[in-house]
Amino acid sequence: MKVLVVVPTLNERRNIELLVAGVLALGTSFTLLIVDDASADGTAQAVAGLVPAYPGRLHLLRRRGRSGLGAAYRDGFRWGLERGYDFVCEMDADLSHDPADLPRFIGTLVGGRADVLIGSRYVRGGTTPGWSASRRALSRVAGLATRGALGVRVTDPTSGFRGYTRAALQAIDVQTTLAEGFAFQVEVLCRCLSLGLRVVEMPISFRPRRSGRSKMTWRSAAEGLAVLWRLRSAGVASAGRSLPHHNPA
Repeated sequence: MKVLVVVPTLNERRNIELLVAGVLALGTSFTLLIVDDASADGTAQAVAGLVPAYPGRLHLLRRRGRSGLGAAYRDGFRWGLERGYDFVCEMDADLSHDPADLPRFIGTLVGGRADVLIGSRYVRGGTTPGWSASRRALSRVAGLATRGALGVRVTDPTSGFRGYTRAALQAIDVQTTLAEGFAFQVEVLCRCLSLGLRVVEMPISFRPRRSGRSKMTWRSAAEGLAVLWRLRSAGVASAGRSLPHHNPA
């Protein structure tokens, strides 16, 4: 079993070493690909310095200029599919997602209970410890607007903590997606549902970033909502159904 974890980075130098250690401590089945978006703080250089310590398990994809989150995932997913990985996961670089949740994700996918798994902050058992009131409001507004615009009846449609089977990624055809930012996550989710893939939500604890500044702002949310309305106009819509909730003991 080969699992690839794709992590886009933009100025995450102060978090990256702990993230690398956390993911690769899970065992030799897990490989980590850092897709760096021309960070100015030395993130890529830090990763390059760690590569020799994890031969064959830590990889760095440097990109020229800032092309955005969606493009980073498209590049990372293509990299994984070309190299024959059985499962591909995505997560944030700021340690808000716990690498220790990854085995649960993979166990659900391997067990055939899902084609796509979404780590949710809002299903029963999910938490957002340490969030400010404004951060909670921003997240809720983004989620409500997304569900209203595209009929995506899920608790956390913008979540960036996900796992995919190889077959699911191939069926989604991620390389033809257009959206960036959190809208990329929603566009992919819509494709999953419209294709009839088995999508399951699993509760996670979404912690405050350990260091640095969040990339999510009211401005980025507004830009993302504009993209969602363009997707709606283009006919990109989901099946409009709720997702199963999986909370293993």
